[in-house]
Amino acid sequence: QLLELAGSVKAAKKAIDKVAEWAKSRNLDYAIETVFKKWLELDRLKPKEIVKKPFYNEEPMVWSQTRRKWYVISKNGEWLEFAGEETEIKWRIVK
Repeated sequence: QLLELAGSVKAAKKAIDKVAEWAKSRNLDYAIETVFKKWLELDRLKPKEIVKKPFYNEEPMVWSQTRRKWYVISKNGEWLEFAGEETEIKWRIVK
């Protein structure tokens, strides 16, 4: 059925790969049925972007666009102005 829908083996493989990449980026299980369900959306399916967040001493950080400064958010929620060097900021992938 997928070969008929896709028109060629190459197009079918491309569709399967695109759905697989999309599903894996979202930690979802997928099967051939998923390819059929997502067929009309294939051109719009994109893997989830990997977002890296800034940390300093294991504390999350925020960039203030208005003040043009980095702030470290303490465990009790206080915003503390970051006085270190940008090289001290650790970027981590947060899921």
